[in-house]
Formats: sequence, structure tokens, C-alpha cells
Amino acid sequence: MFGFTSWVSVCNIAADSLFQRRNEYFDSQRLLADTTTINKAIALYKTVLRQADQDSLQHQALWKLLQAYYFKGQFGSPHSSQRKQIYNQGIKISESYLDQFSNSVELHAWLGVMWARWAEESGILAAARRGVAGKVKHYAEQTMQIDEEYLG
Repeated sequence: MFGFTSWVSVCNIAADSLFQRRNEYFDSQRLLADTTTINKAIALYKTVLRQADQDSLQHQALWKLLQAYYFKGQFGSPHSSQRKQIYNQGIKISESYLDQFSNSVELHAWLGVMWARWAEESGILAAARRGVAGKVKHYAEQTMQIDEEYLG
């Protein structure tokens, strides 16, 4: 029988496995990835994020969750309104963990990516109203300050 921490670790491993298989079912008719696998990965990463009792597990689940949201929005959603909603979910979750993981290069980098993608889907005026250019710049600068080699 698994202990609680072991169970959370198993969820994390299962989510990683699903994330690795995210392109397994590609819809060549619509040129989109099937989101079934990535949705399962997202659900498991959220479970780990909520239930992990170690910051390292939470942190890992958080940035992997952001990658999964990015993939789902970029390659699994045919409609701009859906992509915007997906990126918004990633933004909302990640911003709620900024204080806890203020020195996380992964969090800052993926939050900048989420805001940039949200802006592309929302349009110039909406992005300007929300100050997205400043946010993307801020998160890019934070990323470079923490680790200028991250993601090349």
C-alpha cells in the first residue's frame, strides 16, 4: 500500500507519462492533437499541485502543468476563444503561486509564454488594456535574471 507522499509521486509520474504521449493521437483531418491524453495529464498535475506536501513536488507539477496548458492551447484547440480560456487558466494558476515560488525560472518563463499567447488570442486592444507587453517583459527579465540560459 502506498503512503500519501508515494501516491502523489505516482500521480506525478503518471502525469509525466501522459504528457510524453501528448501527440499520440493526432487528428490529421483537423491538424490538431487529440486532447484526451493532455487533459488527463492536466488533471493529474493539478492533483499533485493541490495535494503535494513538498514544495519541490508542487513546483515541478506547477511548471509541467503550464507546459501542458501551453500544448493544449497551441496544438489541441481549433478556436481562438478556447485557446484564450486555456491560457487564462494557466495564468490564473501560476500567478497564485508567484509568492511561493518567486525564484522559479520555470514559473516566470512559462507565465511569460502564457501571457504572450493570451495576447495573441485576445487582440491588440485587449492586450494593451491588460498591460500584457509589460507583463511579458517583466517575466522575461525575471527569467533571465534567475537563469539566462533557460530555454535558450
